[in-house]
Amino acid sequence: MTIELASRTIVNKPWGQVDPAPWTPRNDDGAPIGEIW
Repeated sequence: MTIELASRTIVNKPWGQVDPAPWTPRNDDGAPIGEIW
């Protein structure tokens, strides 16, 4: 699988980050993102 064809799913976790740059734009709802699948 190439990176260009890969999709991402954001999984909210309490120990995550609010700003997942450079993978995706900033999360405006303030929920921490713990994993990107």
